[in-house]
Amino acid sequence: MIAEGDAYSRVNETIKQKDLNIYFNKYGGAWLPLYFSMMVSALSLLNNSHITPRLITLVFSLSSCAALYFYTKEYTKDKIIALLSSFIYLIFPLRLFLSTQTLSETIFIFFLLVSFTFLLKEKLNTYELILTLLFVNIAHGIRYESWIILPLIWIIVLSRKNSYKVKSLLIFSSTLFPLYWLYLNQIYTGNYLTFFNVKYEVAQSNKISQYSNFYLSYKAWRDKLIPLFQFHL
Repeated sequence: MIAEGDAYSRVNETIKQKDLNIYFNKYGGAWLPLYFSMMVSALSLLNNSHITPRLITLVFSLSSCAALYFYTKEYTKDKIIALLSSFIYLIFPLRLFLSTQTLSETIFIFFLLVSFTFLLKEKLNTYELILTLLFVNIAHGIRYESWIILPLIWIIVLSRKNSYKVKSLLIFSSTLFPLYWLYLNQIYTGNYLTFFNVKYEVAQSNKISQYSNFYLSYKAWRDKLIPLFQFHL
């Protein structure tokens, strides 16, 4: 089985946290905690470090295809386009590759798509509002990319037909997990940007100049994707 080094690192970290009975790592660091919370919980139910993390990733990857259908349908108001989009995503080579890995991307994409599906609605009821805030903050707790698109989320919220009170609640509540993570970093490390500093230092110390070469990047992905479509009798 082809696997990224990062995928192995995440599994090892999951096993470590499970052995220490840590279901939520509140001590800060470069990696956000909710991916590991899910994996540790899953391993507690099915203690197989080879199968369980990949099974969880596969389930969320397939679920994201359904989430993309509803997102596209809400955005375009066209079922045919929504079906076509979800089908293309279903057979998208990178999705197939990531589905076999124990990375956080596929899980993150699912929660992000569900969040945006609700955000695209003209008006949210109480139930939809709660689900939106829940899924947005779960996405925040899995990958930092969700933090980067916060301004886009706010623009979408402001363009909806909800009351000013609901819009204000959505905008403020969409920052709950990022603010909580900054607070935890400050409490346990003395610096609310510890996670950012650690990521920067690691990136600089492990910088590989070849990554900026487009051909080498293409070749690396090609060599990893092609074996997925090779079947041996």
